[in-house]
Amino acid sequence: MKKWFMCVVLCLLLPGCGTVTEKALPEVSLAGEEASEDVSLASPPAEEQSTGIPADSPVADDIIEEDFPEAWEGEDSGLNLNEFSLAYGFADQTGGRLLLQCYDTGDGPSFDADPNQFTLAIGPYGEPVSISYAGWQDATEQNDYRDSAYNFDNLSGFVFNAVGGRLQPDKTYVLTAEGPFAEALITLNPPAPARDDLTMRYQGMGLKTEDYIYTVKGRGVEWSELLSVTAEGGQIGLFLFEREGAEMLFSIVYLDGPDTLFWDNPAESDGWDVWRIDMGEEPGRFTPLFLARLDDSLVLALTWGAPEGESVVVLYEENGRLVEKDDYIYSRYWSPL
Repeated sequence: MKKWFMCVVLCLLLPGCGTVTEKALPEVSLAGEEASEDVSLASPPAEEQSTGIPADSPVADDIIEEDFPEAWEGEDSGLNLNEFSLAYGFADQTGGRLLLQCYDTGDGPSFDADPNQFTLAIGPYGEPVSISYAGWQDATEQNDYRDSAYNFDNLSGFVFNAVGGRLQPDKTYVLTAEGPFAEALITLNPPAPARDDLTMRYQGMGLKTEDYIYTVKGRGVEWSELLSVTAEGGQIGLFLFEREGAEMLFSIVYLDGPDTLFWDNPAESDGWDVWRIDMGEEPGRFTPLFLARLDDSLVLALTWGAPEGESVVVLYEENGRLVEKDDYIYSRYWSPL
């Protein structure tokens, strides 16, 4: 994964007049609803805060037992991610609007799909919010090309209103249509408590799980993070392994009973930033975006954040491991001027 970002999501951003225009698009009001409620995430119940994960989910170490629990044995969806029209965007500061960035080519928007097809936004941990297409927005002269909520009104693209709940402000979303893809999503539970203020990490996976990963990988674990526990009992974790000279390694790991899938990211440290700019030897901040069972395999999407910005990584289960098939899915650039 490259350590730099394109400051364009699906396309380049060009300055314009900053108004909602027809451009052969439906004449719909662009104005989003004003936030009438606190759109910040609610604190988890007390019983969840004490364990760090939902009370009805297994703790991190419970996944590793002498006798493995049964793995998922349901019917596969028979679906393929390529069958769906997906797009990516981010929410404004109120949580009432969503922007799918693209630019005006002079012959129409650079994103050539019908925006009306997108009726659902999938946010962090697979949280769905119904959306409706509102209209086209031109870029303004105040655009500083930062893909952040404060610059939302200055970027060009398709704007959507949240109509079934509120979006999480400034968070990345997958745009799709309600139907088979949404139905194939596996419920993800966010970890609690939130990231530690000092380390910016979630709670660890537990010593027993780390020992198991050491046994499988043959390499000691320096630290780990529990990123999510699924409704099916699976877990998504981040493991940073011990250095071997200049060689470094972190892995995103999906554990579900006897199934252990790794996405490995080896790198060589030269004393500066290893994986992401301004992160030193830290891997960066990962948040699961969605997990789905499609076409006889799992598909896991995560946002990968750092001070300079954020990208989306989509991982596919293949030959007993997680693989990244697309070098570039979506990225946001928000480094200060």
